[in-house]
Amino acid sequence: MKKGLGLTFVGLTLAACGDGVPKVDIHGKIVTSNDPKAIEFVKQWGGHLPATRMIDVNGKQMPLDEFLRTYCMGKITNETCVRGTKISSIDSLSGPREDLPPGL
Repeated sequence: MKKGLGLTFVGLTLAACGDGVPKVDIHGKIVTSNDPKAIEFVKQWGGHLPATRMIDVNGKQMPLDEFLRTYCMGKITNETCVRGTKISSIDSLSGPREDLPPGL
């Protein structure tokens, strides 16, 4: 019985400390690839250069999907994570875009 109470206490303590998701601008910036092979492919076959949405987390740049995997696993009620997941879904359909729906 003590073990169960201890786990409850730890869970409540962690909840009181926050969920560990840093406050970031989830829109980030879109960075296109500088890979010479990708550039050559686009020149030859057309299309767009591969792009990634980069998020600034404590002065370090990381892709949005990596941010979501690192900080948002299982945190379905965190506002930043919810918005990030929606933006990631939009980006995965047609590539990252600057114009996002209102509220994101």
